Amino acid sequence: MHNPFTIMEERFDRMEALLNQVLASGSSSIESTQKVEDKESSLVDADQLAAHLGISKSTIMRHVRNDKFPYYKPGKSCLFRISEVEHAISSLTPVKRNKKGGSR
Repeated sequence: MHNPFTIMEERFDRMEALLNQVLASGSSSIESTQKVEDKESSLVDADQLAAHLGISKSTIMRHVRNDKFPYYKPGKSCLFRISEVEHAISSLTPVKRNKKGGSR
């Protein structure tokens, strides 16, 4: 009968070798996926969010006051998750305007 610990050690060695092969061949795609996930899950301030969305900071803060954008307030500043704000933007309904520029 074989020693079960020897069998387990051999299997772990094979698993480690396979894992090293996968990491070596696809490390750049794994790193780029992690960067995207980090960017979406990390918190940004209003200035960073405004730069990312291409809108002004005052527009960001107006949407915060009107409860249109989700935010976190750990102190005096508002922090945002880009993915959550982008989801909120996609669910906003556009405002219809009349010919003179005012809303109906």
